[in-house]
Amino acid sequence: MTYNRNGIQETRQYIIRKYKQTKCISNLFGSGGKRKTTAATDRFIVRKIKINRRKSADMVKDEIEFELEISLHANTIQNRLHEAGLFGRIARKKPLVNKKCLYDTLRAQGVNGEPFVPLIGQLPQFRRYRNTDMIMKFQEDLVKKHGDLFVFGFGPIIRLVINEPDLLADVLSRTNAQNYIK
Repeated sequence: MTYNRNGIQETRQYIIRKYKQTKCISNLFGSGGKRKTTAATDRFIVRKIKINRRKSADMVKDEIEFELEISLHANTIQNRLHEAGLFGRIARKKPLVNKKCLYDTLRAQGVNGEPFVPLIGQLPQFRRYRNTDMIMKFQEDLVKKHGDLFVFGFGPIIRLVINEPDLLADVLSRTNAQNYIK
């Protein structure tokens, strides 16, 4: 029986040779490169991360190079943290504030407005005014009913309407611009 160079015969011979040398056919532990960190260094890495969980492996690497004068790669630090059961995570996204919750929050703060209607809001009323060419009358009626500050639903979007000059100045000023979406 003949086999090609990469065939079964060569594999069998390799396994037999390995068993004779090591008395085992599985891969031996520690057959990779030598460990670059000691147990004390491993504890130091874990301690640095536990103090501030937001540190990156590169930041810890720089601290180790400065304090212990040991040159390590960031992947080595990640491996030591994984061994200690510490895994990096992506920051949790802020929960989606649903429309009803936003509406209720504004109402709880004393902002008057039309009743909450999911998905369509006050679109049917708006259409009635639009069909009679009195769109501005819709706005005027809401101002008369609720005052200069009110909330209403425009389809799936919640609108906060501000007609009070002092509040408008606060929203439009450059000092508070980062707090508002205009």
